[in-house]
Amino acid sequence: MAHIAHIDSHHRSLGQVVAAPFVAVFNWFVALAEASPKYREMEHLSRMSDEQLAARGIRREDIVQKVLGTHFV
Repeated sequence: MAHIAHIDSHHRSLGQVVAAPFVAVFNWFVALAEASPKYREMEHLSRMSDEQLAARGIRREDIVQKVLGTHFV
């Protein structure tokens, strides 16, 4: 009977191991931000054309201030 050796070629470097918790926390913050209604509104407005924004009385450069208000400025 033939035997097949399984070689695990997925070894992580020390740098990857050390960085993994930080990457996980960063990804969690990104997911949290993307779940925010304000983020979704900014994404929605950002996808609009300049003409669509103008019809709403918004300039592209004012999207962040419009959505976040004075908390950002």
